[in-house]
Amino acid sequence: MLVRKGPEEAFKVLKERRFFAEAWGFYCWAFSPSDLKSLFEKNGLEVIKIVGKTVVYVSRPETEMLLQNEEKAEKLLELELMLCEEPSIVGYGGHLHIVAKKRKL
Repeated sequence: MLVRKGPEEAFKVLKERRFFAEAWGFYCWAFSPSDLKSLFEKNGLEVIKIVGKTVVYVSRPETEMLLQNEEKAEKLLELELMLCEEPSIVGYGGHLHIVAKKRKL
Protein backbone atom coordinates (compact mmCIF):
# COMPACT_ATOMS: atom_id res chain seq x y z
CA MET A 1 0.00 0.00 0.00
CA LEU A 2 2.86 2.32 0.86
CA VAL A 3 4.49 1.89 -2.55
CA ARG A 4 1.30 1.90 -4.62
CA LYS A 5 -0.72 4.62 -2.90
CA GLY A 6 1.61 6.49 -0.56
CA PRO A 7 2.03 7.03 3.18
CA GLU A 8 -1.41 8.55 3.77
CA GLU A 9 -3.15 5.44 2.46
CA ALA A 10 -0.78 3.17 4.41
CA PHE A 11 -1.66 5.03 7.64
CA LYS A 12 -5.35 4.70 6.79
CA VAL A 13 -4.99 0.92 6.41
CA LEU A 14 -3.18 0.66 9.75
CA LYS A 15 -5.86 2.73 11.46
CA GLU A 16 -8.89 1.04 9.90
CA ARG A 17 -7.35 -2.47 9.75
CA ARG A 18 -8.83 -3.06 6.29
CA PHE A 19 -8.50 -1.99 2.69
CA PHE A 20 -10.33 -2.43 -0.58
CA ALA A 21 -8.45 -4.78 -2.91
CA GLU A 22 -9.28 -3.24 -6.25
CA ALA A 23 -7.84 -6.15 -8.23
CA TRP A 24 -10.29 -8.57 -6.58
CA GLY A 25 -13.17 -6.21 -5.85
CA PHE A 26 -13.57 -6.80 -2.11
CA TYR A 27 -12.31 -5.66 1.28
CA CYS A 28 -9.37 -7.38 2.98
CA TRP A 29 -8.73 -7.20 6.70
CA ALA A 30 -5.26 -6.20 7.88
CA PHE A 31 -4.76 -8.09 11.14
CA SER A 32 -1.55 -8.03 13.11
CA PRO A 33 -0.64 -11.35 14.72
CA SER A 34 -1.66 -10.01 18.14
CA ASP A 35 -4.99 -8.69 16.78
CA LEU A 36 -5.78 -12.07 15.28
CA LYS A 37 -4.78 -13.95 18.42
CA SER A 38 -6.96 -11.69 20.59
CA LEU A 39 -9.93 -12.12 18.25
CA PHE A 40 -9.66 -15.90 18.39
CA GLU A 41 -9.19 -16.02 22.17
CA LYS A 42 -12.09 -13.61 22.73
CA ASN A 43 -14.27 -16.08 20.83
CA GLY A 44 -13.33 -19.11 22.91
CA LEU A 45 -10.49 -20.57 20.88
CA GLU A 46 -7.05 -21.56 22.09
CA VAL A 47 -4.38 -20.41 19.65
CA ILE A 48 -1.86 -23.13 18.90
CA LYS A 49 0.31 -21.20 16.45
CA ILE A 50 0.38 -18.36 13.96
CA VAL A 51 2.34 -18.69 10.73
CA GLY A 52 3.32 -15.91 8.34
CA LYS A 53 3.04 -16.85 4.67
CA THR A 54 5.57 -16.00 3.33
CA VAL A 55 8.04 -14.16 5.54
CA VAL A 56 11.23 -14.65 3.52
CA TYR A 57 10.32 -14.68 -0.14
CA VAL A 58 8.55 -11.61 -1.41
CA SER A 59 7.80 -11.50 -5.11
CA ARG A 60 10.36 -8.93 -6.13
CA PRO A 61 12.66 -8.75 -9.13
CA GLU A 62 15.77 -9.24 -6.99
CA THR A 63 14.46 -12.46 -5.42
CA GLU A 64 12.62 -13.84 -8.44
CA MET A 65 15.87 -15.27 -9.86
CA LEU A 66 16.23 -17.58 -6.84
CA LEU A 67 13.22 -19.57 -8.02
CA GLN A 68 14.82 -20.20 -11.40
CA ASN A 69 17.49 -22.39 -9.79
CA GLU A 70 16.15 -25.61 -8.24
CA GLU A 71 18.89 -25.83 -5.61
CA LYS A 72 18.42 -22.20 -4.52
CA ALA A 73 14.64 -22.58 -4.54
CA GLU A 74 14.90 -25.57 -2.19
CA LYS A 75 17.18 -23.60 0.16
CA LEU A 76 14.72 -20.71 0.06
CA LEU A 77 11.89 -23.08 1.03
CA GLU A 78 14.03 -24.50 3.85
CA LEU A 79 14.71 -20.98 5.12
CA GLU A 80 11.02 -20.09 4.89
CA LEU A 81 10.00 -23.15 6.91
CA MET A 82 12.59 -22.32 9.57
CA LEU A 83 11.35 -18.73 9.96
CA CYS A 84 7.62 -18.68 9.19
CA GLU A 85 6.66 -19.25 12.85
CA GLU A 86 9.26 -16.90 14.35
CA PRO A 87 7.17 -14.51 16.49
CA SER A 88 9.39 -11.50 15.78
CA ILE A 89 8.75 -11.66 12.02
CA VAL A 90 5.51 -13.62 11.55
CA GLY A 91 3.67 -10.35 10.86
CA TYR A 92 5.80 -9.75 7.76
CA GLY A 93 3.87 -12.48 6.02
CA GLY A 94 1.55 -11.41 3.26
CA HIS A 95 -1.00 -13.75 4.82
CA LEU A 96 -1.40 -15.01 8.37
CA HIS A 97 -2.37 -18.62 9.00
CA ILE A 98 -3.69 -19.34 12.47
CA VAL A 99 -4.18 -22.75 14.04
CA ALA A 100 -6.55 -22.87 17.00
CA LYS A 101 -8.80 -25.28 18.81
CA LYS A 102 -12.03 -24.90 20.67
CA ARG A 103 -11.56 -24.64 24.42
CA LYS A 104 -13.07 -27.40 26.52
CA LEU A 105 -15.96 -26.22 28.63
